[in-house]
Amino acid sequence: MILVDTSVWIEFLNKKEPYCSYLLYLLGHQDVMAVEPVFAELLQGASGQSETRLLMTYFNNLPKPQIKNLLLQAGLQS
Repeated sequence: MILVDTSVWIEFLNKKEPYCSYLLYLLGHQDVMAVEPVFAELLQGASGQSETRLLMTYFNNLPKPQIKNLLLQAGLQS
């Protein structure tokens, strides 16, 4: 399972390659997890209600991590 960074989502939403194809592949194989901080950033930059709805559709349909302090733990790995 992969946590996709905000910058990758932005490139995907702008249909930039190779991000678009690769993220579509990962989404199609159910290999992407949604985390609130990333989607909160994306929603801040959403341009209109249709983009907000699209982002919320992804967020609502993707699995979320169930590990306590996951982001904190990820920061400690560096």
